[in-house]
Amino acid sequence: MDKFWWLTLGLLIGWIMHWIFNILFCKCKCTNENCSKHGTKKNTPTPYNPTPRSDFKPNPPTTPTVLPVVTDAASEPPVVAPVPAAAAVLPTLAAFLNKDGTDNLQVIEGIGPKIGELLNAAGIHRFHELATTPVATLEGILKEGGSHFQLANPGTWPEQAALIAKGDVAAFEQLIGELKGGVRT
Repeated sequence: MDKFWWLTLGLLIGWIMHWIFNILFCKCKCTNENCSKHGTKKNTPTPYNPTPRSDFKPNPPTTPTVLPVVTDAASEPPVVAPVPAAAAVLPTLAAFLNKDGTDNLQVIEGIGPKIGELLNAAGIHRFHELATTPVATLEGILKEGGSHFQLANPGTWPEQAALIAKGDVAAFEQLIGELKGGVRT
C-alpha cells in the first residue's frame, strides 16, 4: 500500500509541474487566460458573420384573395341543428388514430405493436384496407412474419376494421366485448 501513495504523489507532482511549465513557457497553445506572446485571451468569442446564400430567392409577395360577400336582407342565416350523437363519436374516433393522423391498427383485438408493424410492411395502413383484406391473405402475412406470429388468429380483424372504418363505435365495442385475443368466446 505504501507504493500506491508514492505513485499517487509522483503523479500529482508531475501534473502540477506540467501545469506550471505551460503557464511559464506558453508555445502557441495559449492555455493561459492572457497569453503575453500573442496578446489574445482564451475563449474569446468570434463575432457571428453569416455569409449570404447565392441560391436564395425569396418568395414573391402575394396579395390575399378577397371574395365578394353577397348579402340579402330578406334571407336569414341557416339554422343548424346540433348533432349530439356525432359529437360523442368524434372523440372516440380520435382514439383510433395515431398522433400523426394515421389509423392505429393496434385497437383491433388481437393486433399488437409487432403485428401492426408487420401489417404496415405488407402495405396495410388503414382500417378500410384491413377490412377488405381476406383472412387467408392475413394468415399468409403472419406466416411470412415468422413462427412467433402463428399464434395470432386474424379471423375477426376485417370485421373489426370494417366497423371502425364505418364509424360504428358502439358495434365495435360490443364486438370487442365478445372477443378474447381476437377470437369469439
